[in-house]
Amino acid sequence: MKTNKKIIQSLQKKHDLKYGRYISVLRFLVSGLFLICIFLTPLPLLIKIASAITLFLFMIFSAFSAYKLNKSCRISAYLWTGAFIDIITLSLFVLIWHFALGNTAERAFMTKTMITPVCLFYILMNAFSTNKRLILTIGSFSVILHIAILLFAISGPSTKLSFSPADIIQPDTVILHNFIISTIIVALFTISVYHLSQCYNRMVFKGASLENTCTQIERYFSISNSQKFLPKSAKLFQTEITSVNAAVLVTDIRDFAVMNETYKEDELFSILSGYYKILSETIFKYHGAVFGMHGDELMAVFGTPDSSDKDILNAVNAGNEILNSLESYNEILFNKNLIPVKISMG
Repeated sequence: MKTNKKIIQSLQKKHDLKYGRYISVLRFLVSGLFLICIFLTPLPLLIKIASAITLFLFMIFSAFSAYKLNKSCRISAYLWTGAFIDIITLSLFVLIWHFALGNTAERAFMTKTMITPVCLFYILMNAFSTNKRLILTIGSFSVILHIAILLFAISGPSTKLSFSPADIIQPDTVILHNFIISTIIVALFTISVYHLSQCYNRMVFKGASLENTCTQIERYFSISNSQKFLPKSAKLFQTEITSVNAAVLVTDIRDFAVMNETYKEDELFSILSGYYKILSETIFKYHGAVFGMHGDELMAVFGTPDSSDKDILNAVNAGNEILNSLESYNEILFNKNLIPVKISMG
């Protein structure tokens, strides 16, 4: 039995709400650290003010999200806003590094920043969401950002290209293969995280589906019988028709219409809850299964999934015990000035 779409959406939202707060706190700390770096870096005043205001607004959004994120908010809008903030932060990182250099003759230095590990960090941070498109969005932007940095660096008038790692100390030299490898690593990391996240989501949703199936099984079967269905639970809900030798026990409450007119809804619900509790516990005790429950009527089957020569005896014993248990239950109802429950059984 497949998990209902609403159940899956509920699980996704619950997961995103849980990790959304952690990501908000992390995003707040990263923005704050970046803001401190901006004030410590010699930048043009206009660039410093614009970057500081932008990061300060990001910190406010992150703090508000961590505090106010709840079930009533649009979690999807928040996640995409957070990804947009990450993209702007990555762009600011590159721009501020460029303006901090202040010398176009050293554009090659742009390829020697910590942009690759920073991009990997932001990709991994967005992987905690169930929305896998966020990973692809941040990963694709990171790859584009690496390509843009490389094109900007090699377009410098005094930039030199080299394939020797020893030239990494030269400010005007681009170690071409190193930066290309870094770009490929970012792309492969994005694909790997995307697939791992996809596998994780499938595992969670399959687990939820199995849990939902087990819950449905345990509603109608005793624990000993329900365990027999768990390894092959999918077969339980197929439309294949099979014949089995089984005993059927049917019960209904006499004068239920009178009870329905006499009692309030909460009183009638309480009486029926106690009544059905006696029936279900007794049926499960004798290895029966509840196959139908409608209003005051109940149908139990003894002999599923495996029939035996004790099915009829189990049905009779269950019926006798239900009658005996109802006597005690009716005494409780009588002491509460309620009408005793009388049933027909066959």
